[in-house]
Amino acid sequence: MQMGSFVYHTLFIDGITYLCATDNALDTITPSAFLKNMKYNKNQDDTPISTLRSQVTDVKNIMSQNIDEILESENRLSIFTDRTNDLQTTAKESQNTRKALRRMWRKHFRKIIIITAVILLSIIIILLSTNVIPT
Repeated sequence: MQMGSFVYHTLFIDGITYLCATDNALDTITPSAFLKNMKYNKNQDDTPISTLRSQVTDVKNIMSQNIDEILESENRLSIFTDRTNDLQTTAKESQNTRKALRRMWRKHFRKIIIITAVILLSIIIILLSTNVIPT
């Protein structure tokens, strides 16, 4: 097949189409030999393509491991964030409880002081009125 100034040669084997483009329409032997040679080399392990495939597979495995580690880190960070929020809530509740206890203590302390003052004043008035304490 010819398009423009290039001639395209194809070889279809096992569902894979091999394509070669040449600029010489008269030479049909060299591209065919090149395509057959490519088919022959596809099963060898020392080809640049197999090396590249191996490297891509290695990179893919490393990336999968990194993604798994990121997901685990995100999960741990989420747990840590939840615990921090729980601690903050507990601290605020504790602070509010302390404030409420102080207010209650102050109210009771005032009542005790007022009752004590009233009792002492009553005792002094009774003692003065009975002449136990001379006026």
